[in-house]
Amino acid sequence: MSQRRATCKRIFLCLLFFLVLGTLYRYESFIFIRIFTQIGFCLVSLYFSWQLSRIVSYARAKVSPDNKAVLITGCDTGFGHSLAQQLASLGYQVFAGVLHIDGDGAKRLRKFSRNLKVVELDVCSDKSVAKAEKFLIDNIDKDRKLWAIVNNAGIAHSAAIEWGSDDISEIFKDQFEVNTFGTLRVTRTFLPYLRKTVQSRVIIVSSEASRLVLPGLTGYSMTKHAVRAFGEGLRREVRHLGINVCLIEPGFYATSITDIDRCEKDLLTNWLKTPLKKREELGEDSYQNSVKRLKTFLSTRRSNTQEVIDSMLDSVTSTEPRYYYNVDGIGNLAFLNLISYLPDELQDFIGLEMIDRFVKLIQNQS
Repeated sequence: MSQRRATCKRIFLCLLFFLVLGTLYRYESFIFIRIFTQIGFCLVSLYFSWQLSRIVSYARAKVSPDNKAVLITGCDTGFGHSLAQQLASLGYQVFAGVLHIDGDGAKRLRKFSRNLKVVELDVCSDKSVAKAEKFLIDNIDKDRKLWAIVNNAGIAHSAAIEWGSDDISEIFKDQFEVNTFGTLRVTRTFLPYLRKTVQSRVIIVSSEASRLVLPGLTGYSMTKHAVRAFGEGLRREVRHLGINVCLIEPGFYATSITDIDRCEKDLLTNWLKTPLKKREELGEDSYQNSVKRLKTFLSTRRSNTQEVIDSMLDSVTSTEPRYYYNVDGIGNLAFLNLISYLPDELQDFIGLEMIDRFVKLIQNQS
């Protein structure tokens, strides 16, 4: 029996048992059914009360930026670029790490503020990170200490698991080098400086993809799963030192990583790198369906990137930063929270079936 048929069967049996239990609930003699229902209601109420408390307590006091410096990776474009400018405007001394020291992004940052210093930083290179460490030590204002590091640098590749050349480094290893090991490398290097600052913090930009794995983005999700685990482990290790660890988990936002032309080009490149024999086995439909599915994902992108920047700002400036910042539209967050609590079989059935149906709808209209 296929997994899909098995899932349908389990859904049918689940509904059948639900109807039976609902019938038994009407009879006073089945006390345990009522107790079970009341416990379930209490747990659901407690969960929603917790979520509401997070919303109500979102506005918190801010720390003074006067004696604080912040290091941010991945500032060439996107979230990191905007965050560096806004923190500098607030009065923080910002060290903006860029991959291309002579690029347009670096040039714009240099002109922005005296509080903002641009440093070349390749998170994949021990030598580059060491140079950035020395630059920070030599250039940090005497009255300031390192307050926060923001691990923002990241890349993404679009490809099915079987696609690409036989060398897995082109798709999978490259993403791990930047997204996971880059975060680890930078954090390990600068943790000794954070230990000298009370209530300092490590901010890690993860993704909703760490919790919801979409076809074609498996490699990216793998790296973000790892980053999430790293953040949780780090938080429990350094909590007694007074270091806060925050995870930012954005959904799909309109940045260079989610640029439709870039993603389509990346998808085509990885398809063409796949050995001819394997492409023939998979069929051209494999590529065409992946393109349609990718466009479906990207059609949900949110244009207001300031929503993510605001969460990053709060993680740096708040006196009580949160463990997690889940950033997306209310509808998307509600769907993600709902589906994450379902059994894996139902997650596949609801999530993937909806995506596939939407893709087919687009195909029929085109």
